[in-house]
Amino acid sequence: MDSDHEHSDNDDNSYMEEEEEDDSLEITEQNHNMFEAQQNFAAVFDSRYGGVHPRFFQGTLRDAIDESFGISSKCPVMERRPFAIYLHNDDSVAANIFAQNVLCSETASALLNCQYVLWAWDVTQEDNRNKFRDWVTELGLTEVGDQIRMHVKEDYPLLMLITKDRSTYSVVHFCQGFDNPTDCVEKIMQTLDSYQLIKNKEQAEETSRREREQIRQEQVDAYEQSKAIDRARQQEQERIRQNEIAEQQRIVEEEERRQQRMATLASSLPVEPSSTDCITIRIRFPSGEQKIRRFNKTDQLKWLMTFVESLGYDMSSHRIWNSDIPKRDLSQFDSSKSFTDLNWPLREQVTVEEK
Repeated sequence: MDSDHEHSDNDDNSYMEEEEEDDSLEITEQNHNMFEAQQNFAAVFDSRYGGVHPRFFQGTLRDAIDESFGISSKCPVMERRPFAIYLHNDDSVAANIFAQNVLCSETASALLNCQYVLWAWDVTQEDNRNKFRDWVTELGLTEVGDQIRMHVKEDYPLLMLITKDRSTYSVVHFCQGFDNPTDCVEKIMQTLDSYQLIKNKEQAEETSRREREQIRQEQVDAYEQSKAIDRARQQEQERIRQNEIAEQQRIVEEEERRQQRMATLASSLPVEPSSTDCITIRIRFPSGEQKIRRFNKTDQLKWLMTFVESLGYDMSSHRIWNSDIPKRDLSQFDSSKSFTDLNWPLREQVTVEEK
């Protein structure tokens, strides 16, 4: 009987120890990573105090701060939320009182759920306290570190309400173990108000910055547009200049070719005979100028045309009229025939006209 009774007591003790272990909020070495530890913390907290309590952020302290203040996401200023850290110590007298009366109150729970990012950590064990201190130091949470050093075990749990102004983190309020729930809610509200003022200021600065940036961008755009217009104008002027140069070059080259052709034609003309026994032709040009040219009777009519062309009046754009009535265009004659063959008068006057 004694043996059975002793065996029964051992079973009961084993069961109680197992139950206590399962119902512990402590983050121990058995929790191999932070995610598992925080999941266990949230599950045990829920089983201890019921479903009415704020959600705990699942992730590192750095990630929680990032989520709260939109550091990585660059979320709009007004969507940012103040940050709350809940530090639990199972060895403190007020551990259950604070959790039940403050965190699990409908008002505080609703405010922390909707208006804050809440991150929890168990500091019952020294190793976990040291980890938390290291994280705080790494993240530059100076005031949080100061609060940890100021408080002893009997002050726990701690609820630190934190805001961020530019790069500075401030613990605006903190609630501890035996604080009145109403006072805690008031501190939660006051921290919201404090952070709202910071956000209003940052929003005004952001609006001002955007307006300045918009003005600057408009000035840059106007400047770039002005430069583009200037470039287009310069390009157009350069295009016109190049066209003028090309046209002048064309005219010069065309005139050179014209002069060269005229010289070639002039050099090809038969020698002008003496004034006796020859054909004398007075030529009137479109400019009003007149010239007299003598040809041998045996010279072909084409040389009259060549002579006119040698003076710059191309037959493709001019015609030559004789003095007949009605006058006749010399292109109607066979230019390969001589003046004698054509019964050309000894003296004749012809007129050069543009076609």
